[in-house]
Amino acid sequence: MVTLKFSNRALYTIIVVSVLIVSIGIAYAYGTSTPATFGHDAGELTGVCKTDGTGCPTIPSGLSCRIASIEEGYPWSYTLDVSCNAGETMVSGGCKLSGESVSSLMIDSYPLDADTWRCRGETYQSIKTAYAICCTLS
Repeated sequence: MVTLKFSNRALYTIIVVSVLIVSIGIAYAYGTSTPATFGHDAGELTGVCKTDGTGCPTIPSGLSCRIASIEEGYPWSYTLDVSCNAGETMVSGGCKLSGESVSSLMIDSYPLDADTWRCRGETYQSIKTAYAICCTLS
């Protein structure tokens, strides 16, 4: 068994230096002196639409997208799968709970396969909707 022995002075020096290094790292990662602007804004990123409509990535001509959805009423446990049509590519998806429930739990929201989005959860008195964004390129 290896035993390390440090004097109190050495131990306190190591602690102070460690705290200093971590503090400098946090300040550098924070990267700003104004707390309202934390991290990066859209102006620092490429291919991101800004609020004034500039900087958006070029959308290929012939790209056509639609939102497919399926909705279910009030059963407690649910699994909803929404799929794109043949020839479409699913690019994203999601789930939404709406209604009067105060007892809702979204367990999963994920792509089940290349063209199907799955939503799973438990809820009481909520309407569940699963969405898939389906696109074709002509």
